[in-house]
Amino acid sequence: MVGYDTLHFRLNTRQAGLALPALTGIQTMPDKWYEGQYRFHGRIGNLQVSGDCTGIWVKGSLCKFHLGNNAEILTRQETGRAIVRLSDTIHLPMAEANVFRIDVGTNLVMKYSLAAYAALLGECPYLKKSFWANRQTVQYSNCQRAIIFYDKLADMARLHEDIPAQVQGRNLLRVEMRLLRKASKQLGKTGFITGSDLYDEVFYVKPIKKFQEQYFLVQKLRKEQAFSMNGQKEMVNSLAFWGLKSLGGLDVALGLIRAERAKGVISKETFKRLKDKVREIASIKPDESHCAEIQELDSKIKMAVNYYR
Repeated sequence: MVGYDTLHFRLNTRQAGLALPALTGIQTMPDKWYEGQYRFHGRIGNLQVSGDCTGIWVKGSLCKFHLGNNAEILTRQETGRAIVRLSDTIHLPMAEANVFRIDVGTNLVMKYSLAAYAALLGECPYLKKSFWANRQTVQYSNCQRAIIFYDKLADMARLHEDIPAQVQGRNLLRVEMRLLRKASKQLGKTGFITGSDLYDEVFYVKPIKKFQEQYFLVQKLRKEQAFSMNGQKEMVNSLAFWGLKSLGGLDVALGLIRAERAKGVISKETFKRLKDKVREIASIKPDESHCAEIQELDSKIKMAVNYYR
């Protein structure tokens, strides 16, 4: 399944102070824009809460707030329950709040660790590729959105979070899409997205389909680009094969060798050996075994997108 994770809510209200009894770590400060008024910051568990005389912001993982972790997936029905719970906790109607950032993702139990799949991920149109956390995270991003691949259990261990028993010791790959700005425009919704939209049956499929679309925009290693890493000889052969392909193929290479022979640069014997070697390289069959990892990943993304409730 694919479900919500981090969300940024903004509720315009003059009653933001109703949330104060539920907060921990409260800090207050004079509001520089409104004389005689104060701003406050605090937390409800993992959620960051800030407010002033114009409204309240709530930011963080709704999944972790409601389920205790985000190794599990927040379903549509549980999203509705989570927003009711949040509303009851801070005594404000968060179903009416506007939503400015939406993260959706899935956790996939994979055959191998992240590295086996990350090596096969190419570029993505309009997004910059980067690596984080000692190459344990692959991120594609611009100022409006991002799609991220990372080792979920390693991330939970880093944050000292409890790992659910059902995924302990597994290869748990997190694939997450973050709509950082203009989420409503990116999801094709007129006006603001509200808290109640998040669990609306019609709207709920929009971020899931956007997640699928964004995942398949990431280029993957194609079968004809397969690269053998089974040993030194196989690696050198793969490099030679793809070097020949990038040069223009067998005919171009043979033409270059003939030109060198015509100039008298190489002997007749060397000419023959070079031709034989180039033909040998051209006949190499690329190792296609790595394509199985991409097929596994594609298949599990499709299953996660198709199974939602």
